[in-house]
Amino acid sequence: MLRRRTAVVGALIVAVNLAVAAAAPVLARWDPQYLDVRTRLAAPTRAHWMGTDHFGRDVWSRVVYGARLSMVVGASVVGLSLLGGLPFGLASGYYRRLDNPVMRVMDGLMAFPGIILAIALMASLGPSVLNVVVALGIVYVPRVARIVRGSVLVIRETPYVEAARALGGLDLRILSWHVLPNCLSPVIVQATFIFAAAVLGEAALSFLGVGVPPQIPSWGNVLADGRLYLQQAPWLTVFPGMAIMAGILGLNLFGDGLRDLLDPKLRGAQGAARDT
Repeated sequence: MLRRRTAVVGALIVAVNLAVAAAAPVLARWDPQYLDVRTRLAAPTRAHWMGTDHFGRDVWSRVVYGARLSMVVGASVVGLSLLGGLPFGLASGYYRRLDNPVMRVMDGLMAFPGIILAIALMASLGPSVLNVVVALGIVYVPRVARIVRGSVLVIRETPYVEAARALGGLDLRILSWHVLPNCLSPVIVQATFIFAAAVLGEAALSFLGVGVPPQIPSWGNVLADGRLYLQQAPWLTVFPGMAIMAGILGLNLFGDGLRDLLDPKLRGAQGAARDT
C-alpha cells in the first residue's frame, strides 16, 4: 500500500477530513450559528479566516462543522447500503430461484439516476439528516447487491463450497463462513466510492434545498448561501467547494489504492512488472 503514492495521498486526505470532523468544536473559532450582521460578507481576515456570509456567520466554522456532517452522512450511507445490499446480493447469487425477481427490483431502482431518485425520496420524506441518509442509502443498495451477486455466482461453484454442501452444511453457515468472507474485497472497495458519492450527494441535495435543513452547517448549504453573492463574496463558494473537491479526491484515490491492493490480478500484474 505504501508503494502506491496516490493511495497514500488519498489516505492522508481522508485522515485529515476525519480529524477535522472529530475536532470540529476545537478547530471552529466561532459558533457556526452565531450571527453578527455588522460583519456580514466580510473578506477573509485574522478574525475570520474564510470570511463571513450574508448573516455574518463565520465560514471557517461552518465548513469545519460541515466536514463533520459529511463524514457522518457518508459513513451512515455506507453502513445502510451494506446492510441492505449484502443480504439481497447473497440471496440472489446463491439461490437461483431468487436471482431473477430480486435483480429485476434492483434494476428498476438503478434505472433512475441516483440524484433524481434521492430528490424524489427527499420530497416524500422531508428535509432532515436522517432522511438524507435513508434516501442515499436506498440509492446505493442496488449497486452493492449487484457487486455481491456477481462474486457469489463465482464462489458458489468453487470446490470448497461444493464440499461444504456435500458434508451437509447448512446454507446459512456456508454463506456466512465460506461465501461472504470471499466477497468482501470488492465490497470494501465499493464502500469507499459509495462514501465519496454520499458526501457529494448530500452536498448536492443541500445545495438544491431538499437535503438537511438550511440552519444546519453543511458544505452544500454553505455553497447554496454563497451562490447569490458570487461576485460580491466569492469566498462563500470557493472554500466549501475546495473542501468538497478535496474530500471526494481523497476518497477516490484511497479507493483506487484499495482496489489495486485487494485485486489479486492487478497485484500479480504489478509484481510481474516489478520483477521484469
